[in-house]
Order: sequence, then C-alpha cells, then structure tokens
Amino acid sequence: MGGHDDEKLVDSPLYADLARLRQSVAGQQDHIAATLDRAASDMGGGGVWEGPVAKTFASEVEGRKGEVHRLAQEIVDAVDAVLSRTPEQVPLSQAQLYRRAV
Repeated sequence: MGGHDDEKLVDSPLYADLARLRQSVAGQQDHIAATLDRAASDMGGGGVWEGPVAKTFASEVEGRKGEVHRLAQEIVDAVDAVLSRTPEQVPLSQAQLYRRAV
C-alpha cells in the first residue's frame, strides 16, 4: 500500500462495520424471506378466496414469495462478497481516515 509499508496495522473499522452489517442482515433474512409465506400458504390452501382469479393471484403470491427468498439471500451474498475483499487489518492512517469519514 504505497507509503503505508512501515505503518502499524490495526483492525479495519470498515471490516468491522461490514461484519456487523452481515450479522444484522443474516439475522433478519428469515423474517424477510418469510414475509409472504403465510399469505402463500393461506392462498394455496383454498378457503381464503376461491375461483379462477384467486388461483391466478395465489400463483402470483407464490412467485413473489420465491423472489423475496432469492433477494434476501442475494443481500447476504452481496455483503459476503464485499467482506471477502476487505482486509481485516489496515494501516493506522487508513483506519483513522475511515473513522473521520463516517
């Protein structure tokens, strides 16, 4: 890292923030993914609403449910990808710049 070669390495505050973000997102992933589960289950079981329009709507809800599950996982995967490219330790001056910017 150019002029940082002899500088003391410290824990990266960016890495720590990303790790906290990942933990938060992963902790909410099940809740996010389950937002349409009950509606899809209720619609799929009949009795809530019946008929051809209801079947079309139930199919739409089921499709959206799958999309929500996929997107929730993509959020976790995106944070993981950035985390994997972020060094756990950085030169002290870089950590200080990050802290000042945040």
